[in-house]
Amino acid sequence: TGIAIGSESKWIVLLAAFVVIFVESLSMAAGSYLSAKSETEALHAEIEEEKRQIREHHAEEMEEWRDFYRERGLDEDDIAKIEDHYKHNEDLLLEDMMHKELGITTRFLRNPGENAFFMLVSYFVGGLATVASYFVLPLSWALPVSIVLTFVLLFVVGFAKGKFVNVSPWKSGLEMLLISLAAAGVGFLVGKAFGAIIPQELL
Repeated sequence: TGIAIGSESKWIVLLAAFVVIFVESLSMAAGSYLSAKSETEALHAEIEEEKRQIREHHAEEMEEWRDFYRERGLDEDDIAKIEDHYKHNEDLLLEDMMHKELGITTRFLRNPGENAFFMLVSYFVGGLATVASYFVLPLSWALPVSIVLTFVLLFVVGFAKGKFVNVSPWKSGLEMLLISLAAAGVGFLVGKAFGAIIPQELL
């Protein structure tokens, strides 16, 4: 948006958009990969520590585990039945203790490669969607269409996020839209400023 306002050239907008989309897609994918990798490594370290605690301090860990169930109202007979079942399934015991003590499960473990791939694809596709109008429309029409399309997509993303995380979808969508409007306003002002400073023949 800022580039379109500053340059008033359709082809410069497309060229700059492709460069930005490509570079930022790779950047976002790399960031997503490193974030998921760090989180997964930290969780693995906690899991290994819990395994060590169970192995080296089994009696104390089991008593702590029993206390969790006592606090939830289970009697000793019920706790003994669960404990007897876990004696034959150490992985299940580990998972239960991780959940009770650390508040995590193996479902928290993310695949860094998958995260990076989905971030790359979603960012790239989303970026292309916002500049699609520049391929088929003159700049005077493409710019407003692109702005409207971008805001619609952002609202849809915010709405979907709200559904996913169990908060008001409308509130989440509007929040995403308002933040994006603020960012677009900054882009508009920057584009106007550069357009006024740099001679048009250089754009």
